[in-house]
Amino acid sequence: MADNKRHHYVPKFYLRGFSQDKKSINLLHVKSGKKILGVSLKSQCYRDYFYGKEDTHEKALGILEGVAAESLRRMVDARRPPSPHEQDFHTILIFLVVQSFRTGYQVDAVNEMTDKLLKHLLKEEAMAKSPDLDMSKLTISMKNASNMNVKSAFISYPLLIDLHWLLVKAVDDDEFVTSDTPVVFVNPLMGGINGMANVGIACKGLLLLFPLTPRWSLLMFDKAVYEIPKDFGDATSVDALPTDVVQMNYLQAASCYENFYFFRDDLAAEKILAGAKRYRRIRKNTQSVFPGEETEKYRREIIFNSQEGIVMPLSFSFLKIRRQAIRWRTEFIQKKTRPALVVRDPSLFRLHNEYRELQKKGGVMPPIDEFLKSRCEQEKGIDDNGQPQ
Repeated sequence: MADNKRHHYVPKFYLRGFSQDKKSINLLHVKSGKKILGVSLKSQCYRDYFYGKEDTHEKALGILEGVAAESLRRMVDARRPPSPHEQDFHTILIFLVVQSFRTGYQVDAVNEMTDKLLKHLLKEEAMAKSPDLDMSKLTISMKNASNMNVKSAFISYPLLIDLHWLLVKAVDDDEFVTSDTPVVFVNPLMGGINGMANVGIACKGLLLLFPLTPRWSLLMFDKAVYEIPKDFGDATSVDALPTDVVQMNYLQAASCYENFYFFRDDLAAEKILAGAKRYRRIRKNTQSVFPGEETEKYRREIIFNSQEGIVMPLSFSFLKIRRQAIRWRTEFIQKKTRPALVVRDPSLFRLHNEYRELQKKGGVMPPIDEFLKSRCEQEKGIDDNGQPQ
């Protein structure tokens, strides 16, 4: 049995960065709209036995959190993101993907998808055996969905290595808020296109935002779609205008599940929630069923499940959509048939899937980042000594 039944899905070390005394934090409860000052950090972002009644997974996450805390601190102190050749780069990336997959919202979204999918698949058989059965009164969920999500995160994190990193600073009296769902995926390029998965980690046009402290936030973006204006040069960090901070705070308030958190007692948290309310997600999962071939023996269907993304117009002073990306979107929307997913980096996506298939076959595999680097160099015609072949 786990020594501690209270399992946090947002680390306490992270929330301390938004605390005045490192023991308590200010929050706004979304459902009631109530602002509460100085609540205990220990009482935030947890569920009993969230990772199961054995403590193996919680202890493993604790190790990751300890290493990530140091990597995040070094990045903020240096005022620049780490390069892909530094260990901090991979540590932070793994931490962010794990964090995005392990929240209460994400686990409930997976269980909602499971419930919808299995009810659809079992409906006819269940009704044939029990005509009076009301499936709407049943809930089908996964046992330990949080652990499955964390495992998926460790497998999937390399799909984000192509994103460009930028540190954003709030100046003067501005501050960044955070929430119980602090890693926000948003897609200004693909958002609003019906029937599309647009906030998956491999999606074209993805933006990832993560507040680091009330003063600093991390932004990752698809550099083929977005660019930093020339006025900023080759900056690795930028100062945010007040309008930038407002938009980034709206994203936290739109993304959060139950609470968002803030540093200053006098922050107009209610105003942030009011501005973000129209962008909050209505449902966690959308299921679309497309009928296929049907015979006397079987019926084929394509069932497409996707998480609802935050659709919010963004206009940052330090980031803009490239002209060619705008033209691409216009042409894409006009197509009569569109794929359910547009991958940001097809080569990376293919190599990632190849690695997973090799894993399934067994045998000793190198770390996935080494595998990807080696295969990319081979495909570019570079030998093991770094020389052209």
